[in-house]
Amino acid sequence: MSEKFAYFLGVLLGDGSTGSTRRPSIYLVGDLVEERGYYDYVLIPLIRVLFKISPYSYVRKGNPHMPYISNPRGWSNISSRN
Repeated sequence: MSEKFAYFLGVLLGDGSTGSTRRPSIYLVGDLVEERGYYDYVLIPLIRVLFKISPYSYVRKGNPHMPYISNPRGWSNISSRN
């Protein structure tokens, strides 16, 4: 396992959640004020490198303090070679 993949797993365990097999998804949640730059400039590029996808961050309606990271195509077709 690479350092980058281990880092991603640590983030997922600490600030993430996964969806069901019917709707495969991974969400990483943080504080908009404190962590938005971290999500946009560290985590999203890391996910792009690891999984060859184009995730994006967004603020969920009704909870303006938490940016989420999602993949527009879903997470079911990704795999890590790390």
